[in-house]
Formats: sequence, C-alpha cells, structure tokens
Amino acid sequence: MKVSKVSILFLGLVSTVLCISCIQQHPKIIVHNTSNLDYDSIHVSTFEGEITAFNDIKINDRLEGVISFKNTKKGDGGYSLKVYTNDSIIRQLHFGYYTNGSSLNSAFEVFIENDTIKVFEE
Repeated sequence: MKVSKVSILFLGLVSTVLCISCIQQHPKIIVHNTSNLDYDSIHVSTFEGEITAFNDIKINDRLEGVISFKNTKKGDGGYSLKVYTNDSIIRQLHFGYYTNGSSLNSAFEVFIENDTIKVFEE
C-alpha cells in the first residue's frame, strides 16, 4: 500500500492537535476537608505562580477553584498545597507535575484527612 505525502502530513497534524489538547492552562482543584479540624486557609499554587486561596474551611467542606498558571515560567515544575491555622503552616504537600508552563492534568481532587493528604489526578 502506498501512502501519500498528504496522508502523512494529515496524520502529523492530527497527532500534534491531540497532544496539544492534553495540556491544560488552569486545572480545576477540588479540596475536601475530611479531617476533624477547621482550618484558617488552604493555599494551592504552582511552585512559582499565583496562589489559589480557600479561607475559613470547616469540617466536611468541599471547595472548588482553579490553579492559576499566571506568572508561571514556561518550564517544568509541580504544585504546592499549604494548610494554615493561626497564621502558621501546619501541613504542606508538593504534588503533581507540569511541563512547559502548562498542566498535564485537567483536575486534582484533594482530601485532607486527619493523618494524611491524598491527591487524585484527572
């Protein structure tokens, strides 16, 4: 079977579009407080980007937002989650991975439990 140059170019274009569509600019973040504590705030960000802040978090709260990539350099990195009480960081977690200044994930779901923080990626 002979493959034409047009077919090869078309397949290349489709592959490129599919790869680019996997990259997200601002992934969704869902935070569940399943612990038995209330928190002053929870901050989520890329290592160098703007902070997405959730304030006055109560037991069993479910919060939604987006992780901003504004001011994030076009390199590789990860995400940071910090939990505050009385203006002090009481828990923190580094998770996930982004490349070329864009997320590979469309969303993260975070569960803050009594003894751990679980993160699920979509």
